[in-house]
Amino acid sequence: TVAEAARMDDEEGPLRLSLLVAVYGNIHKNVLSPVMFQRLTHEMHLPILEVKAAKVLLGLEDDICGTSAIMTPLKNRAIEVIAKTWQESCFETPPPAVEGDEE
Repeated sequence: TVAEAARMDDEEGPLRLSLLVAVYGNIHKNVLSPVMFQRLTHEMHLPILEVKAAKVLLGLEDDICGTSAIMTPLKNRAIEVIAKTWQESCFETPPPAVEGDEE
């Protein structure tokens, strides 16, 4: 279950949960209340964020909660993970070159 995924002893559980919350939030952004969004993304449930989830959750928080002008705990966590992995989060890795493939 989703709850079990978050309780895994390794770091992967919370990362997977952050992706699930980001997908859920994106699908249901028109019906999620600010209170529900804040509960879903609270640090108690999402202590760490996967970088793709962090980017999505930043936009969702602004759209759903109207927090574009203030720093929030979610923004702090999201910016922290994006800063740590800025190359991967900002640039797509090009596919490896195939032998004989010339442009």
